[in-house]
Amino acid sequence: MQSVSREDSYERFQRLMPRTQDLTLIILKGHLLLEEQLQQFLDDLSRKPDALKDARLTFFQRWRLTQAITGYSRTNNIGRFIEGASKLRNRLAHILEVADLDDAVDRLLMAFHQSDTCPTFSKGQRATELRRAFSLTIAMLNGFTTGYLIGLGEPWLSKVGNNS
Repeated sequence: MQSVSREDSYERFQRLMPRTQDLTLIILKGHLLLEEQLQQFLDDLSRKPDALKDARLTFFQRWRLTQAITGYSRTNNIGRFIEGASKLRNRLAHILEVADLDDAVDRLLMAFHQSDTCPTFSKGQRATELRRAFSLTIAMLNGFTTGYLIGLGEPWLSKVGNNS
């Protein structure tokens, strides 16, 4: 898993997240970008991040480690979105055609927006909302990482703004 600096995560998202109506592609790319942010958090908080390189951590393990370190809840909207996106990505990776993909994405968006209902979306609107949810989740994880490092102080503080 490639580690990316916090400063370029927005540009990276803009470059790698396709502006398409293909929900499958958005979910697959979004999941990978979420995984990078989780790994960035673990790398930044590790005294020896190189020790994680061959650990072969799964997305779920990265998420659980992040929660264990931070106490971040899996019941808030971001936690539910991350877990829902992971489950949906796993379905897409093992089922060639997910018949209820639009409904599954709507449920994911409802979790993100903490809503019991979902507006009726056109195909384009649904894709835009899904990209937006991934973008905001990644930005929140990115900001959370920076805030956590600032709170820890030195030697972690020197990682804030580091482009390595």
